[in-house]
Amino acid sequence: MRIILLGTGNGKADPARFSPSNVAWLGDEPVLIDCGNGALLRLRQAGIAPGAIRRLFLTHLHFDHYSDLPYLAIEPLVGEAAFGRGQLQVFGPPGTERLVRALEQAYDPEMDGYAALEGYERVRELTRSSVVEIHEGWQTEINGVRITARMVDHGIVKLPCFAFRFETPEGSSVVFSGDTVPCDATVELAEGVDLLVHECNFPDEEVETRKQLGYAWYIHSTPKGVAEVARRAAPTRLALNHLVGWNDFSKEHEAYVWEEIAPPVIEPAFGGELIVGHDLLSLEI
Repeated sequence: MRIILLGTGNGKADPARFSPSNVAWLGDEPVLIDCGNGALLRLRQAGIAPGAIRRLFLTHLHFDHYSDLPYLAIEPLVGEAAFGRGQLQVFGPPGTERLVRALEQAYDPEMDGYAALEGYERVRELTRSSVVEIHEGWQTEINGVRITARMVDHGIVKLPCFAFRFETPEGSSVVFSGDTVPCDATVELAEGVDLLVHECNFPDEEVETRKQLGYAWYIHSTPKGVAEVARRAAPTRLALNHLVGWNDFSKEHEAYVWEEIAPPVIEPAFGGELIVGHDLLSLEI
């Protein structure tokens, strides 16, 4: 299985790290896991036409994980690729149906212009996605690859959030944590996995700053939290994503150098290979 970390940032507009999105090949088919800002630009940089994406898995419904969804629905029409793709299939938590239909309603007036053109009579049909709302323990199989979802914990942010495990018939496996604080569900889903792609939003020091200033802090994993998950789950490799680019609580907004921040905290607890993710990083399992 081949994996590409398309976007390894978070909700901040960061030219170095676009918002969360990943590609995994299920057999010969590339699928998206999350579709944040910049996902389509990174797809093009990776040599993947957006029209080749027929399935999207959403870990949860925060804008930095779905903001490029309308773009993914419409962009292939520019070159008529959507006619070959057919309907996009979206898997996501409860609420995905409402979100997708609301987005479709928002860009429906644009479809008037396409629908009036010869040969484009099916644009509304092709831009109306098929939606499957998932639940705790949900499973399916696509191209022989088994996909399992577990509900994870976004801390004080109370909305349904999921991690996904993809496992080939040969036993190769990858888990995408989505947004989560350290939790048992992630550990159980990722136990013995070949690759765990886990969020690591801000350094442990920022948690203390947030506490002192009265800002929400129990919302994401820090290196210390990721280290505990990795120690318990024991994946072969651990890749970090959802990385904040700079310190918002300093006057200079100093850049966070994650290659220096994460390894000293995680490596003493984790015996496998640690990878600090970056946009367009390609990994083979």
